[in-house]
Amino acid sequence: MECLARINLLCDFWNWRKMKAYCFDLDGTLCTNTEGEYVTAQPFADALGVAVIIDPRVGEIPTPKALTAEERPGWLKAAFGGLWRDMVGDMDYLDWRASVSAAVASYEGMAVFSHYVAINAVVSLSQNDDRVLCCTPDHTSILTFAVEEGRVRLLSLGQQADTQVL
Repeated sequence: MECLARINLLCDFWNWRKMKAYCFDLDGTLCTNTEGEYVTAQPFADALGVAVIIDPRVGEIPTPKALTAEERPGWLKAAFGGLWRDMVGDMDYLDWRASVSAAVASYEGMAVFSHYVAINAVVSLSQNDDRVLCCTPDHTSILTFAVEEGRVRLLSLGQQADTQVL
């Protein structure tokens, strides 16, 4: 499905023509959280007549500095089979998970487009599930959350992928 068709589907589904939108990574490509690389979010924001906000808190999970780009897939695959508290790296991934969830909670009533692992971080925390991989959201899948007392609560997982990410 082309990007514009997905935008129309999202606009019709949520009827968010008057809402502000927080957009990132609309087509499932791996982008960084820099001003020059949110090209996929801009068409959706344009369709709604709103501005794009980039927040690095909902970006890609940071790769340990000692790993090369070639080693990242193996590191992620190992992480997907484990728990947040056991993730190997040079940061506290439980804190990262909490930060992603707090970011999503701070955009209540807005559309949030994010990455696969960040989505899993929010879902896992909202479900009190310590598994790194607790859902398999498909590209452009729509997950629905409520924000209650500053915490995210999962309402719907949306379409799940039939294929593996790695």
